[in-house]
Amino acid sequence: GGFGDPKPIDDDVKALVDAVPCPPRLAFLFARRARPLEPPRATVLKAEILAKAGAAESEAIEAISYTSQVVAGTNFLVKLKVAGKELTVKIFRPLPHTGEPPKLLAE
Repeated sequence: GGFGDPKPIDDDVKALVDAVPCPPRLAFLFARRARPLEPPRATVLKAEILAKAGAAESEAIEAISYTSQVVAGTNFLVKLKVAGKELTVKIFRPLPHTGEPPKLLAE
């Protein structure tokens, strides 16, 4: 299937685009992974998003909405506001058993 309808940002998606602590309701999922989601990767993802926007490292990222698509993992199209500009990024989060971190994809 394709991407669903846009939804308001939730804690799970916010954690993908911003280096914030994992929401408690999801922490148990990441704790069971072979290699838990590491905060440094979240910081790298945030840096990649800022670079794509041409924004300074100190700029805040405001997540506006998202839509998702289940594949062998989950694709997220996330609408963001960075440095006064709106942009959409595509993030792939692999299935938990792979132990792979989320990654920013080219559109």
